[in-house]
Amino acid sequence: MPTSSAGIYYEEQGAGSDVLLWIHGFGSSTRGVKEVVEQFDGYRSILIDLPGFGRSAAAGNGCRFPALAAAAHGLMSELGIDDYSVIGYSMGGGVALRVALDHPEAIRQVIGVVPFPAQGMVGEAADAMAAAMGPLHGNAEALRFAYTAMSNYPPTAALDELVEDSCNAHPDTWADMMVGGGAKFSQFDELGSLSVPFCSIIGADDVVLSVTDQLATAAQVPRGRAVVLSGLGHLMSAEDPARVIAEIHASLALHKGANA
Repeated sequence: MPTSSAGIYYEEQGAGSDVLLWIHGFGSSTRGVKEVVEQFDGYRSILIDLPGFGRSAAAGNGCRFPALAAAAHGLMSELGIDDYSVIGYSMGGGVALRVALDHPEAIRQVIGVVPFPAQGMVGEAADAMAAAMGPLHGNAEALRFAYTAMSNYPPTAALDELVEDSCNAHPDTWADMMVGGGAKFSQFDELGSLSVPFCSIIGADDVVLSVTDQLATAAQVPRGRAVVLSGLGHLMSAEDPARVIAEIHASLALHKGANA
């Protein structure tokens, strides 16, 4: 089982001169992105379990984007990779933006799939969701119900893996994100200085993260753009992976071979 010196689990797939770092969403792991990554064999893909999640659960405690981004880039540095693109899901999209803000010299582009808004999750609705999800850690039945409500087309296999991964997440990492303030982290005011391209792939029916805030995040990045997929929600990669795969390929092709 490959792990970094910091105890971070990772996997490698595919081969190619261009390298992709795939970052999963909150409560998930490398399992949450594998079905999509398999369609990118022409790239060298690195899949990471962030500290506190998956097989890196023991390495976690809190859930703050700067620390998660440092762990992700630290893994790439340890692997000798200093030129790569980052693809992040949900929370992983926010982490991916943080990596690019902190290490723009190493990043070709950032692609967010239903990415965490740079403003953080703020407002009454966000507070209510965080408060509701906070106590569910370890409660598989309650988590399955909650995740089912996030999707227009509940994907059974993917949902089971997400529930299992969420139950196995480090309890302090889970609590810090939901009730400890991790979800309120804002990096919005820094986006104007981001020099790398950013693509936000948004689900029109996302009931977890504000579509308006996701659009505002993309608009704040000088080289940002947004693609809104109708009929899809927050679990779009399991709902209709073919559409998500097509959009990621399109964004990669748009900037292929060109450093920011």
